Amino acid sequence: GHWQQLPFSYPGFAAGAAMSWCFEANREADLAAQLDAHVFRDTEKIVAGVVLALGDLYRVLSFQRANASNLFWLLRADDISRIIEKIPHLEMVTICNELCRILEPLSRSRMQRDDAAIIRDEIVLAVRTLDLACRRGMAFRPDMGLEPAAEELREVIAGMRSAWLFRNRPGGLDDSLKPLFQWLEIARG
Repeated sequence: GHWQQLPFSYPGFAAGAAMSWCFEANREADLAAQLDAHVFRDTEKIVAGVVLALGDLYRVLSFQRANASNLFWLLRADDISRIIEKIPHLEMVTICNELCRILEPLSRSRMQRDDAAIIRDEIVLAVRTLDLACRRGMAFRPDMGLEPAAEELREVIAGMRSAWLFRNRPGGLDDSLKPLFQWLEIARG
């Protein structure tokens, strides 16, 4: 299953629609402004900036892979040794710090949508999931930090389950969460 929360797909949907409708008119369009006006309907013009900044956070990492984020693989992979050896300490620290900075303005957003609270919850869940990835990566190297507690993993798993069931049918959910449950067993010791 896919761990990307729906609000993080909206930029691609919107950009693809705009470019296919009229490339010349939309080539230089302000995607954040368009998303806030037409998708998130955020009168404070905050949500799109948060989503776009979080979506670009993987770019902090100098080691990139095709069609996947190393942040995702820090959670998904059984053995992260080959990933973490290519990620400098400062990059992991930067990502952890950026998560808090990027998320901070979200509470001031004013989305005029029926599912505004759900979108906020999905964005916060994405940040919590990225934070777990960073902390797992830092815990792998003793000089970088501590392994997240089992309680934090349980909370993210519960959030992922809730978000999935709100937007999707249950098929595939247990398989999708399996790596996190395996990690939870290890965290319990």
